[in-house]
Amino acid sequence: MRDWDEEACMQRHTAVEALQQVLRSYGYAWIDTPFLERTDLFLRKSGAELITRLYSFTEPGGQVVALRPEFTTAVMRRFLEVRSGLPLPVRWHYVGPVFRFDPSPHALRQFTQVGAEMIGASGSRADAELLALTQECILALKGTGFVLTVGHRGCLDRLLAPFGLSSRAQALLLRGIPLLRSGEHGPQRLLEQAHSLALFRGAGPPADLEALVSTLNGGVDSPSPGDKEAVSPLFGGRTREEILARLARKLHALDEPPRFQKAVHFLTDLARLRGEPHQVLAEAYALARHWNLDPAPLVEVEALLDTLTLHRSPGMPLLLDLALVRDIAYYTGMVFEVVHTPTGQVVAGGGRYDGLVSALGLGEDVPALGFALSLERLMEVSPSVAPRRSPRRVLVAPADADAYPDALRIAEALRFGGDAVAVAFAPLSPAERQGWAQQGHAIVVVHKGGSCDYFWP
Repeated sequence: MRDWDEEACMQRHTAVEALQQVLRSYGYAWIDTPFLERTDLFLRKSGAELITRLYSFTEPGGQVVALRPEFTTAVMRRFLEVRSGLPLPVRWHYVGPVFRFDPSPHALRQFTQVGAEMIGASGSRADAELLALTQECILALKGTGFVLTVGHRGCLDRLLAPFGLSSRAQALLLRGIPLLRSGEHGPQRLLEQAHSLALFRGAGPPADLEALVSTLNGGVDSPSPGDKEAVSPLFGGRTREEILARLARKLHALDEPPRFQKAVHFLTDLARLRGEPHQVLAEAYALARHWNLDPAPLVEVEALLDTLTLHRSPGMPLLLDLALVRDIAYYTGMVFEVVHTPTGQVVAGGGRYDGLVSALGLGEDVPALGFALSLERLMEVSPSVAPRRSPRRVLVAPADADAYPDALRIAEALRFGGDAVAVAFAPLSPAERQGWAQQGHAIVVVHKGGSCDYFWP
């Protein structure tokens, strides 16, 4: 957490105005959502990394609520409430604080997000518009040294589909991409993780389901028919039978080690491809052929790159990284992030999340995409934002008690002229006058009848 003095507040305000000018110029209307939402709203679709950083608590009325860790889920909730009659696509932008726990000693647990959401548009034109908008926003603060990296989560999932992995194995594989990029031992370490998590058939899953459940159930081995305690909830409201069924499903979904190993090797090759977009794309097509994979998912990426060239280039270098996986679970298509290369800071990120609206209860998929940037992080790596000229600060003081009504009239006149005017309720001593002057205030001492003495700092 941090405090902001007046000058910093003015700089932040100026930066927000510059960003909103860009967002409005693309037709994105301004909306806001509550700081507090029901916690389950964020649990439905946020990734595990974000869930562990929630500030969640039970309010006095018994409802479990959370400080918003991001805007997108709440914006989708709002869309569901008002969607009837809205022409699509909806273009909205937002500005405001979000809250995430971070154990790092200097991390901001409250920071300002500025972002945009487009709901109801699919295809490469929508994706390209969002990428162009993001770049213009980042560069609106006149910074340099930014690089835009684009990936495609939908393409990656479709390329991995032929390997026939379980959802657990694929999740481990995607989380292990940094490990695969860490060096020659990365693939082996990922395989070791998979063994340790008992992902494979015959790799030592929970040995005896009955014994395990008996342990969980306090040593009761086998309930008799009609035994009410046997079907009472054990953990998380689940009964013994439900736990057994779930474990059985997990056993059934165990992976074949050769399939996982092949997927690891393919993903290691793919993760090495990162750089100039068309060169990476050409190498990705070659890699798909080498692995006898359908290259159709890459066509979507190619269409996005071609469409992006139709937008005016803001001059930000563009990289393609088909193994880019952002840590929020709801992405389904194009994903991206903007990094300030001199510092390594990720200042913005986003992507497409066509399944989020459905996951929140609409019952149908609605195409959607968006981005968010951290205002504080962007301001840190951008040139000092010159705040708008602050109004002159003036203290109007009555010369004596009878001059107070005239002091009020003088103050109103100065405010009308654009000054920021405070009024002293009693005459100032020389020491008080000096103290206000040292704080940068002009002093106006008003005499009964309206005559004034001016003391400028």
